Amino acid sequence: MALRCLCATIFILACAVGAVGHVQVPNPVHVVADWSDLRPISADGKVRAEYYDRQGPRLPDVLGSVSMAPEPSPIPDFDVGRSPTAIAEARTAYLKDTFCGNDLAVYGAVDQGRVFLNRRETFLFTEYTLTAYRWIRQPEHPTPITLSSSGGIVQVGGHVYSASPRSSLEPVVPSIIVGRLIPRTNGFSVSKPPIKVLGKDLVFPSTVTASVAASFKSLDDLIASARAISTKCP
Repeated sequence: MALRCLCATIFILACAVGAVGHVQVPNPVHVVADWSDLRPISADGKVRAEYYDRQGPRLPDVLGSVSMAPEPSPIPDFDVGRSPTAIAEARTAYLKDTFCGNDLAVYGAVDQGRVFLNRRETFLFTEYTLTAYRWIRQPEHPTPITLSSSGGIVQVGGHVYSASPRSSLEPVVPSIIVGRLIPRTNGFSVSKPPIKVLGKDLVFPSTVTASVAASFKSLDDLIASARAISTKCP
């Protein structure tokens, strides 16, 4: 029997596949009348649909299908009680892992985004337009820059379909965002969970130890450190 759940449940299920009937839709949700409105039209959009392709049942054939990926588990703070040198080494390792191997790194924000179907119509991806405040690694591409992320939530004909993103962007929330160029397009995929900037607070992903997060004293410190490490990336 298909699992029936309230719309709020969609966001907290760790792993679930189920049917969703007529529910109250949270904001913001992309609302369309028909599945055809979610099929990319542009050449870039069709390549991105292929980039996010995956096996599975077609969403239009499974009423309210919900595909959720488990959230990453917080890791223990192995740096507790360690020397300042050890914490500094862990900080450098984090910076290299986050900012090396990417084509774009920026402090900025994205718009509300638009949801699309992948090529096989088995999953969703969301496209955003980026507003850059301060560049860390600026790509040589025309603006505006399109960012995309696996997953999304959409209402089609009164039914809610959701596919949880691996790297969730919150619209209009200032964040440190890193991405990789999607081959054969002018767009970028989000490659790491963003670091949210809420006033003077830096909100790191749960996979970053508290000691490493606390080692960045401000947004300026984080951006300067990221720029410095970027110049040393292979």
